[in-house]
Amino acid sequence: MDKGTTNSIQENIRLVRQDFETINTVDLSNVNKPTSPYYVNFASQGCSYSYRSKIRSPDGSIDVVQSLRSTFTGLHYDVQEIIAANASGKHTGNFFVIPPTGRSISYDAIHIYRIEEGKRAEHKAIRDDLSFMMQLGLADPELLRQTNTLGHNIL
Repeated sequence: MDKGTTNSIQENIRLVRQDFETINTVDLSNVNKPTSPYYVNFASQGCSYSYRSKIRSPDGSIDVVQSLRSTFTGLHYDVQEIIAANASGKHTGNFFVIPPTGRSISYDAIHIYRIEEGKRAEHKAIRDDLSFMMQLGLADPELLRQTNTLGHNIL
């Protein structure tokens, strides 16, 4: 456990599961309690000029939940392991600058949390962004199969 963490492993697991339940149910009433006042969500930082790159509070968690739920109708995370989740839903709202496509999405992601003093302090994610973009029609699988300028097959 991290320095300063007094939580048991079971309590840390409960905190992380609660985060996914917040996304699945859109119940923001308890976000502040399990979230550090200095919370950083590295997975939603985007570009350094993005307003998200400056959020250092539970507002970062609230912003992500609201953004995801308003963008993907029926979004639901099924926690497979405590560090892995599969996300699925339908793209019905603006996803940053991408207008709604109406397409369904499903992709795997690994979410990593750092717990500090019994609260979620940081979040990082490793996602299958290429598959995600292909499902939205933003990346053409045929173009990716073509040989690049170095003569290597991309896919």
